[in-house]
Amino acid sequence: PPSSPTVLRWVFFQRYPAGVPLDQGEAWFTKVHAPELAKADGVRRFVCYRSVDPAKTDRDWVRMCEVWFDSYAAWRAVALTGSARFTAPRWSSKYPFAEYASIFTAPRPDMDFIHDGYRAP
Repeated sequence: PPSSPTVLRWVFFQRYPAGVPLDQGEAWFTKVHAPELAKADGVRRFVCYRSVDPAKTDRDWVRMCEVWFDSYAAWRAVALTGSARFTAPRWSSKYPFAEYASIFTAPRPDMDFIHDGYRAP
């Protein structure tokens, strides 16, 4: 883990477990889980988007979210240990309730494709 980051940016892609209808998963996520996650201790910023292509099966990745945490410890409490309290959906009582693929990104991007003169590091 980073020793002393100013902010820890966690980006994750999410899909619901097999057999969970998309409309039920999205209702739980948007009305219950996302508001709780946004208010969790140590969360500085939370943004989330639905997939550009509509999900065709219940195994498609349906969301991309970015959560900024104040510290590594805050991220662990929310994402790993489950010590942050979240309301479970009807399909599971076991945290994290959905499947994730995730990565940490730097507080400031190391690449900028918008401005002229960009050179790869």
